[in-house]
Amino acid sequence: MAALGVVVCFIALHAFRAEGVTLYWTEANFGAPRLVLADGSGAITSTLALTAQSLPQALAISRGTNAVFWTELAFLNAHVKFAGADLGDSGTAVSLQSCIRGIAVDSTNKKLYWTGTNLASGPSIFRANLDGSSAELLEFFGAASANTPYGIAVDEKTQTMYWADFDAGALERAAAAPQAAWHGIITGLAGPVGIALDPDSGFIFWTDANAGSIGRSKLDGTAVTTIVANCASPQYITTDRAARRLYWTEFGTSLVRSSAFDGTDTITLARTASPPCGIAARAGPSVLSLPVHAPRLPGRYSVFASYPSLFGRIIRVVYQLPRSSRVAIEVFDALSRRVNALPAVSQPAGLYSRDVDLSRLASGAYCVRFSAGQFTSTMKCTIVK
Repeated sequence: MAALGVVVCFIALHAFRAEGVTLYWTEANFGAPRLVLADGSGAITSTLALTAQSLPQALAISRGTNAVFWTELAFLNAHVKFAGADLGDSGTAVSLQSCIRGIAVDSTNKKLYWTGTNLASGPSIFRANLDGSSAELLEFFGAASANTPYGIAVDEKTQTMYWADFDAGALERAAAAPQAAWHGIITGLAGPVGIALDPDSGFIFWTDANAGSIGRSKLDGTAVTTIVANCASPQYITTDRAARRLYWTEFGTSLVRSSAFDGTDTITLARTASPPCGIAARAGPSVLSLPVHAPRLPGRYSVFASYPSLFGRIIRVVYQLPRSSRVAIEVFDALSRRVNALPAVSQPAGLYSRDVDLSRLASGAYCVRFSAGQFTSTMKCTIVK
């Protein structure tokens, strides 16, 4: 384990440009699965215990209600379930299905889309209202089909569905209508699982679990490129469109990771208790409560605490904001090279804490730089392994 010593000093710096989000992910522990709520830095703020052996999969969020929806892969009695933004008020939207994988929400039209991969009954794509009513079959691939739709995404403006076909090694699309003709737009993939869209920039993003990569193309399937390699069985993927960032889960190493839309600035946000699967992002960071011994909030910017976690892998930066500000936290080595960064978040006035994971860094001296508005500070730390 790394032992961390922290000494505070102050120097000027510039902000890392990105927007903040609240993150949700599922952890697919067979006996004790859970849904996790975290801030944009990956620090967990709440969890919801899920049904044992339900194998929770993908996640999606309704912008209108902020409800969080997730699917279950169970062979018998699989459901689409939901919870409130704070993980309260949970319930069931769709019942008694089998092997449900991907899910998407059309917030404009208040519709749920999900994929099912039961080979005996035939892989399919379904749609329903947000409460699960008026369910309809959109695509049926046939019993024992070679097509297995996993992740799904919907372009709300054009009413086009896109999905990742794991067994066919393809990305496919169709109009969001019953029995619409579908076709492949990208083929030759090793095992695509998750898919996400950014219609504003005209991009599709996907995970390839078998290739261990994150891919990107235009919405028509052209300009295919790998933007992140050497991933460990990446599963589902989501976007923060305002900040132009991606978030995805890696089942093989129990990581939640993030990068810019072009694959640069790739960082690890969290190491999860169990292998993570689905992931979703909601605009706006969470305010974290502080210990009762935190100092009173004066009317100015301040970083008044920074200390290592119990296992010496994480530095917790506790700070106050007198007004709404964009906050950035970056880590630099002794040669002034940035080696880690939390996605910047826009936060209202208040008290906050964020965790910086240093466990993957080699022994040596580092600076953890903090900035908010025009205020900047730097915390020096030494890692000894």
